Amino acid sequence: KLGERYWALLALADQEEPPLIKSKQGRTKKSKDRNLRERLGKWEASVVAFTRHTEVPFTNSLGERDLRPGKTKLKVSGCWRTRTGAERYAGIKGFALG
Repeated sequence: KLGERYWALLALADQEEPPLIKSKQGRTKKSKDRNLRERLGKWEASVVAFTRHTEVPFTNSLGERDLRPGKTKLKVSGCWRTRTGAERYAGIKGFALG
């Protein structure tokens, strides 16, 4: 039942998406929407795996979420001024998250 609904939605996406833009040279240009639609069709089993297997998380960004605060800090300030400052920041974040 879920699979039928999934493919019905992809069929609607096919209807809504404008036709491909033909190119005289090279590959046919596809919109971002068309690329997404094709990937969702190609990788259906991976996209809906969390609905069939309880051990598969809804999102795979747990590791990304763990790294994001430190990466944001680097982007905002450019760097930590001292090693001690970096260690303190990591210690506070480790305590807050752990």
